[in-house]
Amino acid sequence: MIIGDLPLKSISTYLRCNHYKRHFMTLVVALACKDGVILAADGQSAGVAYELERTFGMAYPASKINHLGDKILWGGSGSAGIIQTLEEGFEELQKEADNISLHDPNLQLRLKEIHSACVRPEIDSQKKYGISSTELIGAQLLFVANDVEYHNPIKIWCIGSLGHSIFLEEDGIGIIGDATLFANMSLLNFRRNLIWYKPKSKSLSTEQGCLVAYRAVKDAIEASLDRVGPPIDIWTIKNNQKPTQVSGQAMKKLEEAYVMWKEAEIIKLQELL
Repeated sequence: MIIGDLPLKSISTYLRCNHYKRHFMTLVVALACKDGVILAADGQSAGVAYELERTFGMAYPASKINHLGDKILWGGSGSAGIIQTLEEGFEELQKEADNISLHDPNLQLRLKEIHSACVRPEIDSQKKYGISSTELIGAQLLFVANDVEYHNPIKIWCIGSLGHSIFLEEDGIGIIGDATLFANMSLLNFRRNLIWYKPKSKSLSTEQGCLVAYRAVKDAIEASLDRVGPPIDIWTIKNNQKPTQVSGQAMKKLEEAYVMWKEAEIIKLQELL
């Protein structure tokens, strides 16, 4: 049975019992809501570690969500060196325009060009060392925007590791990172009930969406054997507002709501059994 068919607990058991090559993961989640858009990520960064060789990297807190102007947020997954180079490239791009918009095709092209310029040399270098195409480490990027000057203000845009791109706002959910499996399992019911069958509704408010995003990241942290780690970072871009980080008391309330949600599921399962 492939890992994708296993429940979260079984995946954790599989990783532990099979001495799975232990590398630290990244998770970035975007969620479109009726009054804005959300970008959430785990907060752990580290090097590579291998269980068999008993060599472990050191994990440390790191922010994975960045700003691009006043209306765009983005997060990245991949080589730390590439992500840092991308950050520098985007900073230069931001200096050229006071009011950049993700709806602008010219900006999309520039972002893809910067991505290619940063990723391609690294990919070529990995190929020279004999790394197979399935193991190449590039960089995935996930952008969100809420620009009310446009008829469809919300954008969720992904640039893949090798440069392909796709808009995801119609689906309402975007996920990148090597911990995508864990988040997909948490979001499955929402993808079915709120997005796939009713793609136009976007019936969640940003407040409700923050709880869904929090759960996706939290479940990944609990299921991944510390490969994904805290702190959880959540940002919103509400209509006619600048990007805002969820912090302090609001984050504490999300944690409390998450615990209540999980407890309610246990109670319901006990009733059914």
